[in-house]
Amino acid sequence: MPEDVLPVDFVDELLDREQASAYLASIGVRRRPATLAKLFSTRSDGPPCIHDGRKPFYPKRQLHEWGVRQLTQLRRSSSERRRAMREEELKGFLERP
Repeated sequence: MPEDVLPVDFVDELLDREQASAYLASIGVRRRPATLAKLFSTRSDGPPCIHDGRKPFYPKRQLHEWGVRQLTQLRRSSSERRRAMREEELKGFLERP
């Protein structure tokens, strides 16, 4: 599912970490609340959130978009990803001026 396509019954709201973890699981992305906390505090590639005091809340639309980007396309083997990466690198190299 492309990240800009939302489920028909989608309702935008703010989710706490427990709810965000449950929502991600519903779209096939398994991240525990502790993992979401770690992504926020130690890395810069986690889902965006806002804070009310010390409590984080995740806007559901942005959480959905982030979660969908975490999923890969179907693959038949682990080498398919490496092959696709090499092809992209080669394409970028050939397109250089």
